[in-house]
Amino acid sequence: MGQKTHPIGLRLGIIKTWDSRWFGKRNYAELLKEDLLIKRYLKKRLYQAGISRITIERKGDRITIDADQRLLAVDVSEEEMARRRSAWSPPPPRYTAGVLHKYARQVSSASLGAVTDL
Repeated sequence: MGQKTHPIGLRLGIIKTWDSRWFGKRNYAELLKEDLLIKRYLKKRLYQAGISRITIERKGDRITIDADQRLLAVDVSEEEMARRRSAWSPPPPRYTAGVLHKYARQVSSASLGAVTDL
């Protein structure tokens, strides 16, 4: 018995792109449901127009990267950045024992040459 594959699934990232381009870390299900509702509404409403594809793109913060000057700039206001910094807390360590815990404790930043023995 042959295996059936989706015609777009094998082409994603090669000659086709996603119909939705965005990232939702916390409210992924809510954003996905919203996308589907928008697409269904537009398909029903614009059926006579013969639109073959509806692409949804959500934009977040604008980020400027300058490799020559070693600069990473997020274009948000100072108040918003201060609010985000105060709300941020570091994630708990993934490994609390074993070799990976020892490695994670000892490794340093790549900008310092990725020294693994401190």
